[in-house]
Amino acid sequence: MASVVIVDDDPQFRAVLSRLLEREPELRIVDEAGDGEASVRSVRETAPDVVLMDIRMPGIDGLEATRRIKTERPMTKIVILTSFAEEAYRRAASESGADAFLVKKMLTRELLPTIRRVLAGDPDRRTA
Repeated sequence: MASVVIVDDDPQFRAVLSRLLEREPELRIVDEAGDGEASVRSVRETAPDVVLMDIRMPGIDGLEATRRIKTERPMTKIVILTSFAEEAYRRAASESGADAFLVKKMLTRELLPTIRRVLAGDPDRRTA
């Protein structure tokens, strides 16, 4: 069973993600965080397999949080979730060390396949 931390400053969006993931027996949500700094602390405490990380948040953003997490726990997989589909965001996510990049409007169709792919060690070709 893979452990997951959900990071987004919108509690309603975190609830949506939780509902999507709770139906999956191979995934277990171990924590949620509302900002980048809290996400770094959460990863230190829970050592999750996967982090679902928003880009824009108060304090340190998701890209900086990704850099910090990957420095401390390079084995933790990070999927960037964002409303912004522009190539610059995709490139920035890749440069921060993210394992995958997913536009939020594609969540219902792409979230679970993306999580499974990064857990299997298959990099997100779209971030390259």
